[in-house]
Amino acid sequence: MMTTASEKLALRAIVVLSEAANVDNQPTLRLLRELGHEVSSAFSTEQAIHLLQSAGADLMVVDLPSSGRTRQFLDALSNVAPEQRPRHIAVFSDALDEYVRHFSRIPGDSRVHVFLKPLHVHGLLSVLRTAEGRLSQSA
Repeated sequence: MMTTASEKLALRAIVVLSEAANVDNQPTLRLLRELGHEVSSAFSTEQAIHLLQSAGADLMVVDLPSSGRTRQFLDALSNVAPEQRPRHIAVFSDALDEYVRHFSRIPGDSRVHVFLKPLHVHGLLSVLRTAEGRLSQSA
């Protein structure tokens, strides 16, 4: 089936947030939903990995409050089979440390994008364009 430029395919996305996040005011969730994508939110590593393994995802956005929590999450994600990982992983971070930089070179098909806060949502738009382009090419 061929799609036209006006047709838009929805990405499946999982957004990993802290338990304290207010999903009604969370800009990443709002942006993805307004762009017509199918979005699930996860508030723990276990919940995110379960969603990923059960439903799959084209995009995973990691927006956790501390680099320690982000590292723990990325460690768990690295144990997921490469074919079950999303094609794009966007990590929002307050600082670009060596661990996150190293994670961006994990083996497999996933592309890891690291964005520094507070300009992270602008970078996510670029990732969405790339992911949507690949999704439409494979349809």
